[in-house]
Amino acid sequence: MESNGMQGAALGTNTFNHLNVKLQSTEMLYNTEIKGIIDALPEPWHTYLLRVKQFQAKHPVADISGYSKPKEITGDINKTRLRLMQLKIGGLKEEYGFSSGVKFDLGIIVQAIASGRGLSSRDKPFIRLTSDITHSVTILIDCSTSMEKYMKSIKESVHVFCEVLNGLQLSFTLLGYGEQFWIVKDFAEKWDLEAKARLSSLEARGMAPESIAIKVAGNVSRNAIEKGKVMFVITDGIFENRIHAKRSVQAVRKDGIVIIGVSVLAQIGDVFPVNIVERDDLNSIWARDALMRIYSREFQSDY
Repeated sequence: MESNGMQGAALGTNTFNHLNVKLQSTEMLYNTEIKGIIDALPEPWHTYLLRVKQFQAKHPVADISGYSKPKEITGDINKTRLRLMQLKIGGLKEEYGFSSGVKFDLGIIVQAIASGRGLSSRDKPFIRLTSDITHSVTILIDCSTSMEKYMKSIKESVHVFCEVLNGLQLSFTLLGYGEQFWIVKDFAEKWDLEAKARLSSLEARGMAPESIAIKVAGNVSRNAIEKGKVMFVITDGIFENRIHAKRSVQAVRKDGIVIIGVSVLAQIGDVFPVNIVERDDLNSIWARDALMRIYSREFQSDY
């Protein structure tokens, strides 16, 4: 019995070490991206970010024992899931740019009429349309000090969206920036209890170089294998350097990534051409008509 206990403990230690190595490997990849961007900066910003602030990518601490799921969000999850599920199968109404998801195969119809025999179910005159929204989603949360009063509602809203993305098996990564660049969940990581605990542990602390964070998140999104790429940046619209933030957004857009700014306070149209401003009901934003139109415009292939 003692031998079995020792073997079990060793197995648990090996599993922990393996997971730790995976997390460290992911952090190294992100830190390579960060260093490449910082190395291109002039002094004194290069030295400040690299040596003084030591802006690096890290996974937040996941306190699983103290984690509790946000309450009363089932309705928001179900509503958002229904909308995105309809979009995924090409079943949204025409006001979003989609038809019913079915169209005639004109060649078969003409052939049947010309032959004089008419149509039968064996002819299969209808084509089911697919909407090509197998895409990746990047979520980037501003965790600077000015976001403190909004963090609870933001984390709840993001939890809703991640539950839906995970349920629909859409690839996504969840990141944050504040005193450090936070990796809550990488594309290759699971949306499990540990990832949820990491999201719950995020705090608004420090002043962040948002232009660097947006570039890093954009580069990570660009490298995803999915054809379509969407990136959300959740912020209060208070930027360390508004001009640099705008340039970073422009660079992400040039890479073919749909980047959407979500502000909980100030107007951000000058930085994010595509944006949503919502100060009260954050849980509802993921199922809004405006967002559905953006998706339907960007991810339709055979209409």
